[in-house]
Amino acid sequence: MTTKKNNIVIIGNSPSSGSTLLADILDSTGVSLCGQEIGVFGSARLYDFKNFKQNPFQTSMSSSIYTKRISVFKKGLKSYELSQKQWQETFDLSSTISDFTTLLYKHYINIRGVQDGIILFEKTPQNIGCIDAWLKAFPDQVVLIVVRNPLYVYQSLLKRGFPPSVAALTWLFDMAKVHSSPYKDKIKILYYEELVSRPFDYVAEVLLDTFNITVDPQNLEKGYMENSYRQENTSRISSWQRKDPNAIVSANINSLSEEQMAFFHSAIKTKINTKYAEHLELKDVMYKELLEEY
Repeated sequence: MTTKKNNIVIIGNSPSSGSTLLADILDSTGVSLCGQEIGVFGSARLYDFKNFKQNPFQTSMSSSIYTKRISVFKKGLKSYELSQKQWQETFDLSSTISDFTTLLYKHYINIRGVQDGIILFEKTPQNIGCIDAWLKAFPDQVVLIVVRNPLYVYQSLLKRGFPPSVAALTWLFDMAKVHSSPYKDKIKILYYEELVSRPFDYVAEVLLDTFNITVDPQNLEKGYMENSYRQENTSRISSWQRKDPNAIVSANINSLSEEQMAFFHSAIKTKINTKYAEHLELKDVMYKELLEEY
């Protein structure tokens, strides 16, 4: 799989799946950057570009059940050093979505002070809902999807205050989007468990296998430890186990009660309702099928 240079590669996932760690590492390679979550590529209306550009702050329905609608994140704009006026102007200067991604790319590498040609990754969990639209717009690209054992996604989301049903079923609906995609050959799955067990070797392997870029894992670790930009600018959820931005530890430690475990085991017997699946352009897949696949 290959991707064009001088453009953006999106990353999507269920929440609490380790994508912030991946973003921190990808921003430390010397050959790639990863900006803060900006939200726009997870907004379905973006891909009707002619209409979206008239109001690039409009919201779209989300296919993820933990959030009903999504639009550009105002905090993300700030991290890209873009005012709302500049955001609108970027769209005004763009005739196509390709024009827009090129302008955004050039702006971001300029504020980070790096050379043209570097890969820019954009990690927003809700990107997972728009992988088909993205790959239809950019058929030569690849999408990265981070997958974690859904038991621990459920546990993490409970700690974040999600209702039990939402915490248990979020992984199902997000991964159903991947399962239903006609572009599976363009989707690269990365596993949380591999990422936390051997982070620098794993990311170096992904960069080589997916983008034909060679990075020395030891240099990558050094870049990660010295990456003050991500340490200072990355938002981290208060309930996360990883409080130290440099620490890499697995949070897959079961602390669920018997009642919470029973609820989860009941949830994995779920199948997505056919009418709801059609509404979200998903297959009416069973949770257990996705567990076997991913």
